[in-house]
Amino acid sequence: MVGQGDIQECLQKYQLFYGKITFTGFLTQKQIMPFYQIADVGVNPSVYDHCPYTILEMMSNKIPLIISKINGLDEILNEEECIFIEPEIDIIGNFSLPIQKLANAIIHLTNNESIANALSEVAYLKVLSKHSILEMGKNTFQTFEKAYL
Repeated sequence: MVGQGDIQECLQKYQLFYGKITFTGFLTQKQIMPFYQIADVGVNPSVYDHCPYTILEMMSNKIPLIISKINGLDEILNEEECIFIEPEIDIIGNFSLPIQKLANAIIHLTNNESIANALSEVAYLKVLSKHSILEMGKNTFQTFEKAYL
C-alpha cells in the first residue's frame, strides 16, 4: 500500500497478513516508479478525491484501475476505462466501500488479462488526449481567461 495517512486501523485488521502487505508511506515520484512497473492492478478506494494525481499516474503507466464511483473520479473515467465500486452510505451518512465487491474486482482483473489490458489501454489513451500536462495547462488558462472577460 503506497501513500500516507492513518494506517493504525489497517494494521489491526491485517494482522493475519503480516509479511504479505507492505505499507510504504509517502513516496517521491522517483521512488514510486518501480511500484507502477510491477503493479498488476491499481486500486483507489476513496470516499473523497476530486482529482488524485495517482489515478492519472496509474493511467499513464497502463495500470488497470479499480476506483470508487464518487464525484470527481467519475468525471475522469467511465465504465469502459476502469471498474467502479459504488460506495455504501449508512443511515447516519458514513461512506464505506463493500469489501467483497472490491475483492471480487481485484480477482476479476488479475484473472482476466485481456479485460485488464483493454481497460488500461483505453484509460492510457484518455490520459494522453485529455489529461496531459499540456491539456490541463491549456484548460486552466482558458478557465482563467473566461473569468477575466
